[in-house]
Amino acid sequence: MSSSKKLRKGGRPAPKGLSSKVRQIRKTTAVRNRPESRRTTVDRPSLSQMSLQRLVAMIGFGLCGGMLGFLTGANQLAPAPPEVQQPMAQLSWQGTVIGQQSLHILQGLDAGFLGLVVGSTGGFSFFMSTPMMLGSWLVGGLGLWLLVVWGPAAGAVGWMVGYAPFLMREWTQQREASS
Repeated sequence: MSSSKKLRKGGRPAPKGLSSKVRQIRKTTAVRNRPESRRTTVDRPSLSQMSLQRLVAMIGFGLCGGMLGFLTGANQLAPAPPEVQQPMAQLSWQGTVIGQQSLHILQGLDAGFLGLVVGSTGGFSFFMSTPMMLGSWLVGGLGLWLLVVWGPAAGAVGWMVGYAPFLMREWTQQREASS
């Protein structure tokens, strides 16, 4: 390379034929885009905003889970009469009489309570770290096996017993962060 060519920083030759205005724009852009000036701070939500978001998520998920549980428990499929032989006819008959012949309010309340507990704690867990969230679901799900043995209310208690250590840890971390 000849010594007559102008070199830029880094040893590269300056481009030929650029106007002084283009050189000035490139120069100011390079100054503005330095790594130091590109660093930005990420504003994290305040503790009160996080608490409000958690509360709204718990209420929303809890209400949806409770409603779904109630409807699932209360609407049991009635057996089709023996005159209806075709499978499609049986399903359509069951679909027309659901909730009219066999509405089980007590089973609906049991399943609604389970849906409320699982939904609200599930809404809370979305604000945990990923390992904590998955661990809480795993241990809570193991406690949910009481649903098979003793019913929905016992399943809700089992879920909370499995979920409680994760809730306590999260609340203590939140308390330490606020003080």
